[in-house]
Amino acid sequence: MQFKQLEAFRMVVKVGTITKAAHFLHMQQPSVSRMVSELENSLGFALFTRSKGRLSLTQAGRLFYRQVEQHFDTLNALSHQAQSIRSNMMQSLRIVAAPSLSHALVSDALAVFHKQNPTYTLHMMTHSSERIMELMQNKAFDVAFCLTPNTYYNVNMDLIGSLSACCVIKKNHRLAKKPTIDITDLNEENIILPNPEYTYSVPLQKKLQQSHIECRVIATAMLSSVACRMVKKGMGIAITEPLSSFDDIPDNDISNVVVRPLLANISFSYWAIYSPSLADGTVIQNFVTHIKTRFNYHFKDFIND
Repeated sequence: MQFKQLEAFRMVVKVGTITKAAHFLHMQQPSVSRMVSELENSLGFALFTRSKGRLSLTQAGRLFYRQVEQHFDTLNALSHQAQSIRSNMMQSLRIVAAPSLSHALVSDALAVFHKQNPTYTLHMMTHSSERIMELMQNKAFDVAFCLTPNTYYNVNMDLIGSLSACCVIKKNHRLAKKPTIDITDLNEENIILPNPEYTYSVPLQKKLQQSHIECRVIATAMLSSVACRMVKKGMGIAITEPLSSFDDIPDNDISNVVVRPLLANISFSYWAIYSPSLADGTVIQNFVTHIKTRFNYHFKDFIND
């Protein structure tokens, strides 16, 4: 297995075709095709299915691609470190956050951090919470912000806070005037839930079943922005985690919809994660403290004590 073969495979997955991959790699198409075939031979399993000139990842190919991405993330982290060394040890902070935390909290904190630490170069990335834990295990970032993580070794986990689940409701709906929503209020309502692949989708569905109310799950959505659009179109009420429901803090009116806490004993925990070697670092601690302060101020109506 050679690095160029991995690079060719990775580019084919990213751009979709061998022709485009050859263009981005500044290589001839037959060369890219040959390297992918040689990689498959060395691995002992097919990475793609080929049908009418189209390539699709096999199940083994998807699993292998995930490992390849971890490898390249580590290489990118090394590249950033080397760049810092070349720049006379320029200070830098590598940050990764789940999408909801990235939009609602981290972006603002970065602006404050930059004013207080103008000599730092900031490297910001967004990934799913599950992917973030893998990246932190590989020390690809200095600090991360994500939803409830699994237990991992070699990282410190600092709780930012926990929020109640929320309902996104159209402004002219009968429940929009209520400051909080009880699970029984959803009787005979059409409900929009997160996709089943999300870990917090299961307790939401279970809670609805245990409440013995008559409601219908009419749709699931991967993105809260999509769920909000469904609500705006009058399809139903969306139940989701709070941070991703806010496009603009502190205004909780999102283009003709309102966000209300759901009284159902379902909460979402948000964490800061960093390497033990950075646990006593003033810069990291100050950054996490600012995130906590902003979290507690803007989401006080949803905080679970």
